[in-house]
Amino acid sequence: MKAGVSSVCITPNRPIWMAGFGARDKRSEGKYQDLFVKALALQDKEGQRAVVVTADFIGYIRELSEPVLQQVKERYGLQPSQVLLNASHTHCGPVIGERDYYPEWDPEYAQGLVAKTVEAIGRALDNLEEARLWQGRGSCTLGVNRRRPLPDDPARVNLALLPNPQGPTDPDVPVLKVARPDGSVKAALFLYACHPTTMGGYLLGGDYPGFAQQFLEAEIKGANALFLQGCGGDVKTRNVGADGRFKSGPLEVVEGFGRELAQAVLTTLAGALTELDGDIAVRLGALDLPVQGLPPRAELEARAHSDDWRSQKARKVLETLDAGRELPRSHPHTAQVIAVGEALTLIGLSGEMCVDYALRLKRELGGGIWVSGYCHDVSAYIPSARMIPQGGYEVERWLAGSDLPAPFVPAIEDMIVGKVHEMARA
Repeated sequence: MKAGVSSVCITPNRPIWMAGFGARDKRSEGKYQDLFVKALALQDKEGQRAVVVTADFIGYIRELSEPVLQQVKERYGLQPSQVLLNASHTHCGPVIGERDYYPEWDPEYAQGLVAKTVEAIGRALDNLEEARLWQGRGSCTLGVNRRRPLPDDPARVNLALLPNPQGPTDPDVPVLKVARPDGSVKAALFLYACHPTTMGGYLLGGDYPGFAQQFLEAEIKGANALFLQGCGGDVKTRNVGADGRFKSGPLEVVEGFGRELAQAVLTTLAGALTELDGDIAVRLGALDLPVQGLPPRAELEARAHSDDWRSQKARKVLETLDAGRELPRSHPHTAQVIAVGEALTLIGLSGEMCVDYALRLKRELGGGIWVSGYCHDVSAYIPSARMIPQGGYEVERWLAGSDLPAPFVPAIEDMIVGKVHEMARA
């Protein structure tokens, strides 16, 4: 096996509108940490290649990922199935596309992000050298579910994001160790499922994943640390105030969470690891996830004149209908598999995947499974079938800023899981 790694700084060099929190009303005012795009390239003895890209920003969207994949194909001969694009989803990074709920975005920065992602992939390929791979699995508990049932209707979930310690999370921290021929660590790839929303404000930075990578690179001299976001759509860090609600910062708390995750990785690296030896296999699949039907027009008009969050969505739907334009009835979804032999299978899913998906896929597919959300396109929350009747932010509230007219149908869970099973068995 050969491996190459790279790291390219993507910190904006000027004030820029920040993504993640809609209440911000001005551009960034500096940084508490640099942002990076990193790439890990692998090549087996038959010459098959795969590249895993990780990045410190809100998430790739199709307007970014498609030109990246096209340029990588033209320059390096890599097919889209060979390149996984994942972002940490830090809410202290720049806006990277046109969205209704952000006042502005910087097209020049977004174009530069495409170029720097391609650059990182090229550098990793140029850096290929003989390597040995090991994997292990640690544990971390910095995440807490954010879907609290309504006190007067436990079958429904509060639209506000509130801690629910009884809700599901995924404590797994899978770790891939990449070692040079002399035994030194070249790279450590690790995954955790939790929203990086510990820190708000106007300073750019990577939140807990950024600090985890920073601490690991300080501890393991000469190594690059790469963070993959898991299925953390409905999970936040356990930064909870005395009032029982999530709070923001301070920076010392963010650093502490990063150190906690880094320690989980270090503990795993110091323990018993399984060496990987096998060919690389890559697969890419596409799905159209259907949404529910619209309510009657009279109900839409009533919502449009209401004073709650539904009014914005109802007005947008009515404007589209009255203009004679079609409303989307589905949303495109990407599923990807990168396997190293039979011991490691990395599943990459687009969208803000909720934690039920990772728990189910690992339960059904067995050991050696990594499940990453936030790949290639971050433009939709993907709730599980269990969540959809409950409502809540990840099911319906997020739609206020989306082109989709209604929530997904519950069948999307079996559609996605079925596609992954099909690809994993191929």
